[in-house]
Amino acid sequence: MEITIKNSTQLKIRHRPVGAWISFFFIPIAAGLFLFVVPATEPDERISNFFFSLVFIGFAIIFGSFSRTTQAIIWNFDKSLGTLVVTQRRLLGTKKFQYSLQEIHEVEVDSPWSQELHGIQLLLSEKIVLHLCHDYPLVRDEAERWVEIISTFLKA
Repeated sequence: MEITIKNSTQLKIRHRPVGAWISFFFIPIAAGLFLFVVPATEPDERISNFFFSLVFIGFAIIFGSFSRTTQAIIWNFDKSLGTLVVTQRRLLGTKKFQYSLQEIHEVEVDSPWSQELHGIQLLLSEKIVLHLCHDYPLVRDEAERWVEIISTFLKA
């Protein structure tokens, strides 16, 4: 997660799951291409290598397209408009959700102290919980730092 804009009226946080992109796109596609170019000694091996290369590449495209773990998310807190706009970008399209800043009751770390990795959640007035990290957990100190950044911005 990184801050792309931070001033008195706007805080924009971008989350790009590079690790998930590597896991779900690069590695399966590289494995598929490797299987495709491996020299075959038998004609049947060539067909099976081609089939498995298509399976690896197909898995990467299908799973990566629909998985929540591979989406890039932008959290745009805008005081001048009084809104929080959440933009979720996936391979197959973009979704936008808009919330009022006044709906946000609390920003907190969403895991018990006993766990090593944590997320960040926004508690809204309608008992809606927005998770900022999804499947990208943070160590406790980093999660607390992000909670402090967002809380300070909202209270200022």
